[in-house]
Amino acid sequence: MRGIVFGGEGAGWLYTVSSQVRKSL
Repeated sequence: MRGIVFGGEGAGWLYTVSSQVRKSL
């Protein structure tokens, strides 16, 4: 959620984190 505040950069960060989390799971 915090990524939304940062804007595009935050969205990209959240997307990367989500991808890593999916790989970990």
